[in-house]
Amino acid sequence: MKKTFLFSLFFLGISTLFAQDFHIGFRLGLNYNSYNLKNHELDTWRNYSRGQSNFEGGVKLELIFNEKLGASTGLIYTDLGDSFFLGVDLSSYERTYHTNYIQLPLLGKYLLSEKLHFFAGPQIYILTSSKAKSIHIVGTHKETTNEDLTKEFKPVLTAMTIGMSYQFDNKIFLQAAFYTTFGYIDFDQGNGQWHMSGVNFSVGYFII
Repeated sequence: MKKTFLFSLFFLGISTLFAQDFHIGFRLGLNYNSYNLKNHELDTWRNYSRGQSNFEGGVKLELIFNEKLGASTGLIYTDLGDSFFLGVDLSSYERTYHTNYIQLPLLGKYLLSEKLHFFAGPQIYILTSSKAKSIHIVGTHKETTNEDLTKEFKPVLTAMTIGMSYQFDNKIFLQAAFYTTFGYIDFDQGNGQWHMSGVNFSVGYFII
């Protein structure tokens, strides 16, 4: 955690030092996320993942170095979960994850034009909570279970993201990106581990 924080400060400090212009604003959007289980015995989960859409939002800082290069960072609160469903005859099992993070992007930007930007780089995810809700139905009997899984998920993740943004004249911008994690998002509990990937779409407004 300490190394992550120091690296983030170093990135922000160096980027600001060389920036010719900067913008600060807010963005709000949706993500579509899915987990992929790496385990031979439980590999069938991969076939029953339904993915999950959730909200995300926060602050964005954009730095412009010259006509072609820039950088972007910020703090985004995001829910990156997934949902799974198994059903046979009168029996079904549904399990939904809600894993919440503070997201810190450290992105380089290439300005394809004044308004259209391409970005890529690492994103750091700091875990705030992880919960799961399970619904098991057998005939007319329904059983619901809620679990706190925060200690089973890794407190800090790193992911790679690539995407594009478009800046309108009135300070409104649109952004779309794909991301995938490096390594697993949880500790090995003996049942396999999860890898995470997804896409997000957001709209924002620069106040400066």
